[in-house]
Amino acid sequence: MSTLAQVVGTLKARAAAQITMFGPRVYWDKDAVPTLPDDPEPFLFFYIDTGRPEFVAFGGGRGNNLQRTEGDLVGLVFLPRDWGLEEHASYGEHVASAFRSHRDAHVSCFATEPQPAVDGSSLKPPGLESEVVNYACVVVAVPFHYDHVG
Repeated sequence: MSTLAQVVGTLKARAAAQITMFGPRVYWDKDAVPTLPDDPEPFLFFYIDTGRPEFVAFGGGRGNNLQRTEGDLVGLVFLPRDWGLEEHASYGEHVASAFRSHRDAHVSCFATEPQPAVDGSSLKPPGLESEVVNYACVVVAVPFHYDHVG
């Protein structure tokens, strides 16, 4: 049984252990806002979007019911615009493979694929203040759920 804080910690640890193509340029929503370099370099920005929890099992009265929360871990993969679709797809797959079918004590992740998105100039990730006009973006949305007794 997990809390959102435990799920976030687990997903951050998984990303740190599995995602190596970006070096230290892996950022999370609500963390310190990064300043992007003048010369574009690949970077990854994560945020979490959860839905409304639902009861999925009843276990002996108030306080003993199983609640499930579903959500998406959204990874925005930013690469220089002129790197080409194959390179963008490669970086996106690197991120997707870190979470695809991952399960542990706190969270269950499901099927995911990288999706080419838009030029960075038309996208402003939540919490990111720097311009991303020199980048193109690939989106990796990882559906997940976690359970909580309450």
